Amino acid sequence: MRATILLLSIASLFSAAGRAARADDRTDMIALIDKAVQALGGEAKVARLQTVGWKSKWTFKGGGITAYADDCIAQGFEQYRAEMLVTENGKGFLALQGFDGTQAWFRANGKTLNAPKEFMTPRKRAYQVARLVQWLLPLKEKEYELFPLGEIKVGDIQAVGLRAVHKERGEVGIFFDQKTGLPCKSETRIQVENTQVHVFEYQFGEFKEFDGLRHFTKITIDIDGERGCEIELSDIRTLDKVDAEWFAKP
Repeated sequence: MRATILLLSIASLFSAAGRAARADDRTDMIALIDKAVQALGGEAKVARLQTVGWKSKWTFKGGGITAYADDCIAQGFEQYRAEMLVTENGKGFLALQGFDGTQAWFRANGKTLNAPKEFMTPRKRAYQVARLVQWLLPLKEKEYELFPLGEIKVGDIQAVGLRAVHKERGEVGIFFDQKTGLPCKSETRIQVENTQVHVFEYQFGEFKEFDGLRHFTKITIDIDGERGCEIELSDIRTLDKVDAEWFAKP
């Protein structure tokens, strides 16, 4: 079933890419976004997700590696920082990772390394896809072209989707629960290591309320139809703007 859904939705992305937008497509897609924003708590509360913090646990395919992040902060689409405890085969170490909009970096064992470009580009794209679903409001900006993707099943959820295209951030398909309006899935194609293009599929679930804002607390990420990792989120909180120095390489 998962493979069938993935193939159908990829086919929808390709077919949508070849269609010219109808005049009322954008109006329909904005209405879909507005429904989701209201389901999450309303525009005023969702707008505060421009800067947001949370705790998380990452479990990677195979189960040998987990990462616990006590302090993740995201700001806009260009800034991110996470303080983590990474455990691999029973051994753990503390680490920092982040990017400041131009450079990704990683710090562990007293050393800080710049991430190579072939890592930075796909990592940033994967981050931006998740942030777009979390924040949603930027989809309404004129820089995004919006196209309908029709209906699909996401597990037991009947969902309806849109395709968003941005000159710098690429394109992504986002699907919403038709009943609740909540976002439940996104997918995109990301080029890794300069040559390989992979399909990344995110599913979002287990929404909980944090200070009047409904937010997903589980993300599953599949790459080319195979499970990559699962992420559990907690202690989600909106923040005032954080100084850029916080995201700079230490």
